[in-house]
Amino acid sequence: MGLYLIRHPQTIANLKVQIAGWAKSPYSEEGKKQFEKIKHYFKKNKINLPVYSSDLPRALKLAKEISNENKSKLTITKELREINFKETEPYDSYETQSEFEKRIFKFLKENQDSDKIIVSHSGVIRYILKMNNSEWEKNIGLKRDRIFLIETNKKGNKLKIIRV
Repeated sequence: MGLYLIRHPQTIANLKVQIAGWAKSPYSEEGKKQFEKIKHYFKKNKINLPVYSSDLPRALKLAKEISNENKSKLTITKELREINFKETEPYDSYETQSEFEKRIFKFLKENQDSDKIIVSHSGVIRYILKMNNSEWEKNIGLKRDRIFLIETNKKGNKLKIIRV
C-alpha cells in the first residue's frame, strides 16, 4: 500500500483562475467528472485505508465518498487545509508559508505510522511531495485526474502516478 495523495476536483474558482485559500467554491462541471472518476477508482480497487481530509468542502466531499464506498475510517482535520492567502477570506486568518508548512509537518509527524489516503489541496500535496523527494515537487504537475501514491520500501520512497 502506501500514502495516496488526492487533490480535490476542480472548482468554479479554479476554473476562473482565482485563488481560493479557505473560501468555499463548488465543483465545476469538469470537477464533477473528476469526482466520479476518483470515486470509481477507489471503489473498483477496494482500497480500504483510513482517509484523512481537509475540512474545506471541496476536499471533504470527495473524502466522504471514498470513505463511504470502502467503509473506511474518515478523519477530518484543519491541518490539511490549503494555505490561507492574504488576498482570500477570511482576511484576518491568513498565514505565512512557514506557518503553513509547520502545520502540515505537524500532521505528518503525528500520523506517520500507517498507510492512508489524504484528500487535500495543491499546496499541501506539493509540500508532502517535497518532504519525500524535492525533485518530485519540482517536476510534477498536480493534475486533478491523477492520484499520487508514495510507496515506501527498503530502498526508500517511490512515487507512482495513477491516472483516473
